[in-house]
Amino acid sequence: YEAPGRVVDTLSAVADRAGGDRQAAVARELTKLYEDVRRGTLAELMAYYSETPPKGEVVIVIAGAPVPILDESALRERARELRAQGYSVRDTATELAREFDAARNLAYRVARDAE
Repeated sequence: YEAPGRVVDTLSAVADRAGGDRQAAVARELTKLYEDVRRGTLAELMAYYSETPPKGEVVIVIAGAPVPILDESALRERARELRAQGYSVRDTATELAREFDAARNLAYRVARDAE
């Protein structure tokens, strides 16, 4: 929930941290007769609500961050380096999972295949 007078400031603060191209929705007067939901990027919503200040109860919903795409070639290269340094398959998998935030089963498979 956000106060109507602070919607633009809040959208601006979130855009500074998450980027102006992050998808969001601003819902106004939910469950009431004049319910209104606007969807778009944070930048688009800031522009709209700068011109048309909202009235009533406002809820802001912001999309989550995109999941980073794991570069498996970098994972394989690092696995080869660790195995060359004498790391066991288990220790290599643990290190890969930690360094790359990779799934444990993927890290183990790459570590096993790096021999």
